[in-house]
Amino acid sequence: MIPATDKRVQFIGGLAAYEEAGGLVKRDLFDDRNAGYAMDAALVEMLVAEKLETTAATVCAEGWKWVECSATAPAGYY
Repeated sequence: MIPATDKRVQFIGGLAAYEEAGGLVKRDLFDDRNAGYAMDAALVEMLVAEKLETTAATVCAEGWKWVECSATAPAGYY
């Protein structure tokens, strides 16, 4: 389960975008924020990769010769 507050879920547009793609959400009745959890980690990763590729295509169209997509940066990379 991936919490709604996870940076990957936030990047793809929140749980609403995840649910729109067919993902299941688990919510806790006693959670004050009612944020919930994405139940399909593979779907979240796929949505992140798709959004990164779309963003990379936009950057390439601006004239950049090299763009690399990664959901996580290597240690020490800034």
